[in-house]
Amino acid sequence: MVMACTSELDKKGWMDAFKFAIDVSKTVNRMQNPGESLREAKALCTHRTESLSVDGSATFLDHNAGDRLSQFNYEAFSTPVVHVAVLSATNLTKSGSSVNAFCEVTVGAKTFKTSMVKNQRSPVWKQDNTASFEAPSEDMVVEIRIFDEHLFRATELITMLTIPLKSLINMQKATKEYPVAFGSRSAGAVLTLSLEYVNKLKAQVAKDEATYYAARAQEEARMLFEQYQQKTEAAMAEAREEQRKGKAAVERAMAKAAQAKEEAETQLAEARRAREEAQKLIEANRRIQAMDDQCPSTGGEKQMEYTLEQLCVEYMCNQKEDRHSRLWRALLDVTHGLQFLHSKDIVHSDLKGDNILLEGDKAMLTDFGMSFFRSENRPRFDNVGAIRWRAPEFIMQGPSFEADVYSLGMCIVEAMTGKPPWGLLPDVSVTWHLNNGKFLIQPKCMSDVEWSLIRGMCAFDPAQRMALDEVESIVKEFAENEEDNERMGSYV
Repeated sequence: MVMACTSELDKKGWMDAFKFAIDVSKTVNRMQNPGESLREAKALCTHRTESLSVDGSATFLDHNAGDRLSQFNYEAFSTPVVHVAVLSATNLTKSGSSVNAFCEVTVGAKTFKTSMVKNQRSPVWKQDNTASFEAPSEDMVVEIRIFDEHLFRATELITMLTIPLKSLINMQKATKEYPVAFGSRSAGAVLTLSLEYVNKLKAQVAKDEATYYAARAQEEARMLFEQYQQKTEAAMAEAREEQRKGKAAVERAMAKAAQAKEEAETQLAEARRAREEAQKLIEANRRIQAMDDQCPSTGGEKQMEYTLEQLCVEYMCNQKEDRHSRLWRALLDVTHGLQFLHSKDIVHSDLKGDNILLEGDKAMLTDFGMSFFRSENRPRFDNVGAIRWRAPEFIMQGPSFEADVYSLGMCIVEAMTGKPPWGLLPDVSVTWHLNNGKFLIQPKCMSDVEWSLIRGMCAFDPAQRMALDEVESIVKEFAENEEDNERMGSYV
């Protein structure tokens, strides 16, 4: 290929490209961490490009970068936008009273004002209630203010709501109810909004990254299979050589060859699974892209048989009737799922009852949108979030394995009581309790032994918190007792 070049410049370019490919290959094979491999490969690419252009002349890579090394021009994507529609508000004032309500929506420097709905306690906006805003930064927020316009006195600001763009799912339109606080004016007030954040650049980058990692996983699987295939061929050659030296030696060599073949077949199966997972990852990102022109359904295509909350109701009923509860066995499945994530150095960081589903007889963890490798830089999270399930140190120090153990403990409380942790306390009160070192009161439905497990998992000091392996041992014991009780109950 180099000899076919028509100029010295192209020959030099091809040689540099070959050297660069060899350096990147060595780097990827040397690194165990995928994120570290990608960062060092990018650094090599930057260093190689700078060294090739140091004399100021265009190189082969410069000539071909436009159509060979880059498929998309990210700068050509349009500015991200957010579409906001104010749909309705409930309980804006006390019962028997009404307001003349209108809203102002602000994103960045642009403000939109809705039409006014007169003399309503729970107004509904049907026109002049939709606006679109450019959102060049993900750090921007959607600010919504609700006003009460009076005839003989100044317009009054009732309340204000702030929604970070980072809390919105990209390329997905969603209608959501947001609780709003009015002090003593009204209770149970809710603002219903339709929000859609459209960031095509972010979606394309996610797709490109998924494609890159999928292709890399497939290539690594192929290389591993080839290595095991070579080992198999070498073992078979050794067996044929040993055949001349005696039957015993042949039998040993054949056994070794059979073992190598079995390992090769196992590796091939793993390689196929890796390719299938890679393809699923690519297809998932393609579906995200396709959602640009589609409206999401309100129900979802597939629903699991139970959520953890439904399982709690089943547990309470069974305790009263026939004691055939499967609660601790389901929680053991959840514990095993969290152990698997931690064994892969992954922090879940958003463990709560809504993210635990039951399909058939198996409970499983879901929603890994906030999960990350512990060895990577920790992503930024909002400081509010699911505060009822989060460890006290989460806001200041971010997610960790210890924080996951704390959240699992709160999920157990939720499962046993059938209610979210901290009950009806507002989030502000929950935060105050955590900041002042005050924990939950032991629920009546939990025994002292069960509550001792929760206190160990939810110790305020992460260093004093129980290890996940110790938690698994205790939960397993509870699950076995539960199974024994079920077996004994079947004889009654």
